[in-house]
Amino acid sequence: MSHPSAIAPYAQAAAVVKADGTILRAHGIQQVIPKGAGNYWIRVDSRVRLDRSVPVATPSPGAPWGSGALIEVLSAEGMIRVLIQTINGGNNAPFHLVVP
Repeated sequence: MSHPSAIAPYAQAAAVVKADGTILRAHGIQQVIPKGAGNYWIRVDSRVRLDRSVPVATPSPGAPWGSGALIEVLSAEGMIRVLIQTINGGNNAPFHLVVP
């Protein structure tokens, strides 16, 4: 793991991610792959039970005003897709992710 670890005792996985996809700190997260404006694919550790989780993503300070986060769980691939959007479409923005 090349990023600093996070203390997240009640989460299977968690991350603080910069707008460019850089992981600032994380627990149970292997990689963040930016795939276009506001589109991030997050690979989780194999021990994370995506099929039983309800992940939550929240835009962080520095995100454009009115930003929202949408999540798609891709259990078979071991990934979570996070979309950060405003009324004008996708926007690269920092966000927090928690997988309870």
